[in-house]
Amino acid sequence: MPDKYDERRDNKDGRVSRGAARPDKGERKPSAYSIATKKANEMLAKLADYEQRCQIAEDDVLRARAEFDNYRKRTERERIESAGRASVNLIKRLLPVIDDFDRAIDAALRDEVAGKYTEGLVMIRAHFMKALEDEGVSVIEAEGLPFDPHSHEAIMQEPSDAHEDEQVIEVLRQGYRLGDTVLRPAMVKISRNP
Repeated sequence: MPDKYDERRDNKDGRVSRGAARPDKGERKPSAYSIATKKANEMLAKLADYEQRCQIAEDDVLRARAEFDNYRKRTERERIESAGRASVNLIKRLLPVIDDFDRAIDAALRDEVAGKYTEGLVMIRAHFMKALEDEGVSVIEAEGLPFDPHSHEAIMQEPSDAHEDEQVIEVLRQGYRLGDTVLRPAMVKISRNP
């Protein structure tokens, strides 16, 4: 049964007004619509807060993923550089062995009796150089070329009109490089124009 206070007619113009105030003049009870609106607004505020938290968490995940990728790339690069340094150190220690082979071959070539021995030394040296070449080691070309302070070490100068100024006229000790890295510069004699 409807409450007589839920609907009343205004005596002046005959319009119906709903939710009129109760005669007890106490605090007005909120309507179902206002309660639902309030709850919806609270839920929307919570939803916006959760969306903001989700966005922050997603940003954190993306940042962590990027940091991990950078870490992985950096450690891989450091591992390769470390292996390269180990190769460089080993090769630098082996270069004097090649020098010894070269000196032994030169000495044996001057001695006619040591022919077979010399052939063996030449084969061992060739095999050794092939192993180094397979690792990326190459001989630095020098003789007849202009002096390059990055790959040549001039230890002697000789006046010469037959060569251009600062041209390498003799290689005294072979130089080597690993890729673009100079392992040991070529020890050379260069010309000086008088």
